[in-house]
Amino acid sequence: MCKDYRMTYRKIVSSRLILVVTAITILLLLCIIYFHPLNIAWVKKSFSWGNLLQFVFVDQFIIELISSCIIARGIGVYGTYLKLRKTPKTPEKIFKYFLKFLPFILGIYFVFAPLTTGVRFLYHNFILQRLDLDYFSDYFPLNLEIYLAYLPLVFLTTVQFLGFLIHYSIKLKEMEGRRPFKKILLSVKTLQGATKVDAERVVAVVRQQQRYWVKTTDTQFWTHKNLSELEKHLDINFIRANRSTLINLVFLKNYSFWKNERYILRMQNGDEYNITRDRLKQIKSRINKCLENIKDFEFQ
Repeated sequence: MCKDYRMTYRKIVSSRLILVVTAITILLLLCIIYFHPLNIAWVKKSFSWGNLLQFVFVDQFIIELISSCIIARGIGVYGTYLKLRKTPKTPEKIFKYFLKFLPFILGIYFVFAPLTTGVRFLYHNFILQRLDLDYFSDYFPLNLEIYLAYLPLVFLTTVQFLGFLIHYSIKLKEMEGRRPFKKILLSVKTLQGATKVDAERVVAVVRQQQRYWVKTTDTQFWTHKNLSELEKHLDINFIRANRSTLINLVFLKNYSFWKNERYILRMQNGDEYNITRDRLKQIKSRINKCLENIKDFEFQ
């Protein structure tokens, strides 16, 4: 069966994942803040369980959920726009994949910061009654100090989301590889009588005169089912090349221009079939959905 295991960005727009990523990010940042040598004196002076709960759950976690939601959505938009759909599987490709999101990390701050800094200022000013604070000097988004303070948060959040995406895509592929698919068997005829053939072996089905010939990797049979019936019965790997030919894309090798807006499809067993330009476009569209199974096709 054919299935495309590309990056599924919609998976990170999950409330549970966003909560977990935000919690991990805030926890790591708080550890750095509270245990940094420059902040030890401040922490000891201002510490109380009430201050701690307020600071962790409201000032940080709840408000930064806004950032995480926007970052999760932004990753999907950014990755789709740049067509970063193929799952990286080697350390080198994973590293390059992360590097491609560097502009996103540097720029997404300007999308969520007006919201988070504004909400934080309103909370501090009206709820906590910290009237000594000034929005433009302490909370204004276009503040270099605030920008640099937010970069670690954006970096940690983005890396976690991307790491989950890569892990999910690879795991899905591994699970699919172990999943026992139900085999599709075709009823065919031979000189010795009726038998069944595994559809995975079928290269093409061709109508010649009044018979429908099922060509496999090593022999051929005939069947009483017409091409329309077979196309409905078989999986997504099979597509009509022309009125008299149904091909298995798994065995497609390449194609080339022939004449008069027509092309030649070449199969791995050496067979060739005529095809129109419009039909070729449909086949190329189907190929994009079946890249996991089609490994030897030569795009031109």
